[in-house]
Amino acid sequence: MTQVSLSIENERQLKSLVDAGRYVDVEAAMNDVLSVQLQWSEFVRVKIEEANADLEAGRYTDYDDEGLKAYFAGLKREAGISTIPTEA
Repeated sequence: MTQVSLSIENERQLKSLVDAGRYVDVEAAMNDVLSVQLQWSEFVRVKIEEANADLEAGRYTDYDDEGLKAYFAGLKREAGISTIPTEA
């Protein structure tokens, strides 16, 4: 069995998941969290490879400033929002 040291915050979060009844113990929570992280990392790696292949094959759209503004305006319309919040 491998032992790991967790930050106080990570330990608190794992214990919180156990206390909420989502896992039977911290080990089960940690195994699930690690499994999800590994799956996510693989998903991102594949998406990056696909994006690089698209770029190399010329499958992309080049936008000027006005085209980019129009593109994002369309996305905002689709999402049903009029503004995107910004940090002060």
